[in-house]
Amino acid sequence: MNMEKTLKKFKTQRIVVLGDVILDHYIIGDVKRISPEAPVPVIEKKEEFYRLGGAANVALNIESLGGKAHLISIIGDDTTAKIIQRQGRLTDNLIIQPNRITPHKTRIIAHHQQLLRVDEERIERINPSVEDMIIKKTEKIDFDLIIISDYAKGVITDSLMKKLITLSKTRNKQIIVDPKPLHKNYYIGVTGLVPNLKEAFQMIGEEEYEEKALANKIMKKFKTDWVVITMGEKGMCGREKGKKFFCYKAFTHEVSDVTGAGDTVMAALGLSLSTKISLRESSEIANIAASISVTKLGAATVKQEEILSF
Repeated sequence: MNMEKTLKKFKTQRIVVLGDVILDHYIIGDVKRISPEAPVPVIEKKEEFYRLGGAANVALNIESLGGKAHLISIIGDDTTAKIIQRQGRLTDNLIIQPNRITPHKTRIIAHHQQLLRVDEERIERINPSVEDMIIKKTEKIDFDLIIISDYAKGVITDSLMKKLITLSKTRNKQIIVDPKPLHKNYYIGVTGLVPNLKEAFQMIGEEEYEEKALANKIMKKFKTDWVVITMGEKGMCGREKGKKFFCYKAFTHEVSDVTGAGDTVMAALGLSLSTKISLRESSEIANIAASISVTKLGAATVKQEEILSF
């Protein structure tokens, strides 16, 4: 594979990213004392910022890598949603649903360690009329591939997945999923699945398989063309129908934060596959992108030049 040539093709690729949008809120500070009120550390705040997470982070990584992302999701009409909209990027296809709580995660970090996370959310499944709005928006886009970023916050439903699988097959395009085991039956018939190792075991309900057998089991159970299993610091493994099982080791480096690394994998993998290179070659690019992502704080993006230099 000529990696530089493949990366240059990203600029012509149009990827639909559909899933749960999350606002990531970071409070960074120092700990120098314990509170006299309770045995807890006192954070002296030095920095505070927001980043788009979940499906939005996948879309941001696609754009950072040079592709064109079409982010489709549901947000509420709340303060969190307004902060997301002020980010000014990729918000054109966000559907506002009154009374919906937009997922919001606040992470408090000191000395490069996460001390506390506070989640604000309410799991609320979208209704059929909202599903129809999502499908209509997707149909209007001349996409090369669909990425489903399922964080199980209510956007991805069984009936919506069936419609999206039908649409992707009608257009002869791949639909790939970053899954949640809770929704495993939604994904039967998608092109490919990208679970982490824990999710992979949960999806088949057993923990006695080595990686090759696990990949084969998932492909057979969910009727997919391929599967890639991410394994954190061990890298990733995958299998495509009719081709050999493969593994890539993660690169050795200091890990700063694994938040959003899976989003980076989905972006790099999806863009690469859309250029028609093999799953194995696409996974090589995704593995490098993830290795770069974990050296950065929070839900971070990766650029083409970083992949080439790495």
